[in-house]
Amino acid sequence: MEICLHIGAHRTGTTALQQVLKSGSARLHAGGVGYLGPSALRGWGLYDLIQRMTEDRAPGDRVIAAQAALRDMIDRCAPAKRIVVSDENLSGTMV
Repeated sequence: MEICLHIGAHRTGTTALQQVLKSGSARLHAGGVGYLGPSALRGWGLYDLIQRMTEDRAPGDRVIAAQAALRDMIDRCAPAKRIVVSDENLSGTMV
């Protein structure tokens, strides 16, 4: 499986790209490409999973929990051969 991580910096067209990926997600899926965007990663998605899994854990255990949460999100895209993960907040906030 190939994972393409798109970490869009603020004000670089990330939202436009995400809208295209989301609107074409059925076509992408038919072509063997999964898409995890902000709606999958925020709220009840990946970020929340990581926070709930890591609240009372040591730093090393947090990394393992975060990896497990990401693996779970990726597994939901199966049987995709490629997965695009996109979120501008992965790179942090504007300074």
